[in-house]
Amino acid sequence: MKTRNLQKWEKFESDICKFLDMDHIGGSGKPDCKNPNDPTEIAEAKSYSRDFNAYDLKRELKNAKKHGGKKIQIMVKHECTENAKKLAEQLPEVVLRCNCSDLFKNKKTNTS
Repeated sequence: MKTRNLQKWEKFESDICKFLDMDHIGGSGKPDCKNPNDPTEIAEAKSYSRDFNAYDLKRELKNAKKHGGKKIQIMVKHECTENAKKLAEQLPEVVLRCNCSDLFKNKKTNTS
């Protein structure tokens, strides 16, 4: 068990991997999460302090291909721009989910 305090973005990343039932990889130049049953499926957790936009999506898709990802789930903590949502709809290999901080709201109240 890790004893050091995680940064908020590291905690979000770890929570997303658990939510998706994927292995948490993380680290520079690596995907945040990887599906243990399908190594071509990866996930990225994004916790920017601004809206996730179409440029961000294009960059993540390019990086995913470098990591061997053919299917990518992008989980954004906050809001996404309309252009990012429209672009994701056109890309069958991409699943874009916005406002993912709501996934873990109830989790905080159950700690003792």
